[in-house]
Formats: sequence, structure tokens, C-alpha cells
Amino acid sequence: VLTLRPCQITTKDILEMIKKKEEFVILDIRTPAETKLIAPVWKGSLIIPMHELFKPENLAKLPKDKKIAVLCHTGDRAAAATIALRAVGFTNAFQFRGGIAELAREIGRTATEYIKE
Repeated sequence: VLTLRPCQITTKDILEMIKKKEEFVILDIRTPAETKLIAPVWKGSLIIPMHELFKPENLAKLPKDKKIAVLCHTGDRAAAATIALRAVGFTNAFQFRGGIAELAREIGRTATEYIKE
């Protein structure tokens, strides 16, 4: 169902947003064990495990005024979290398609085309 809706975001989309200096938040919903090994360091990234995401204090951390790219390992948990976030009013939430695994593959191939320091 999610693939039929425009609520997914890809690594290429993220890289284009960086290039255009668009503000967004990466929301990593993986477990603490997963994020200990590898986690996004993009400015404003949030790390909130999926099982804690819907606590009022954590929902309060999410912006309403910029895109939220929901990230997990492969995209499956992010799909569920995105649907739930949209159901409670976060229409700016998008599933990060392919998860951190796809992000790592794509960044390795194309990052230098988008990000020049």
C-alpha cells in the first residue's frame, strides 16, 4: 500500500534536498543496539527507537514544518512507523525507502556528485 502513495523518500531525494539546502530531519527508529554500530550524523537527526516513538515526549520532538525521513535498517519498520505517524497528523513523515542499507550503498556511489565542501 505504501508504494502506491507518495510518502516515500529515497537516498537520491535526500541528496537532492541537501544540494538545494532544504531543511529536513532524519528520524532513525532502529534499536539502541543497531544505532550503537552505525547512526546518521546529519544535523538535526533524531534517534528514537520505534518502541518509544509514540510516547508524547518523543512525538513532541518531531518537527511539523520540515520533512521527516523515517529510517530503519531496510525500510520495513520505517513503512509501519510512517503510516502511524501520518495517522496521528505528521503528514510530513516519509518512509526512507531501502533504509540505512540502501543509504550506505547509494552514498558510496554518488555522494561526491551532490556534496562539495
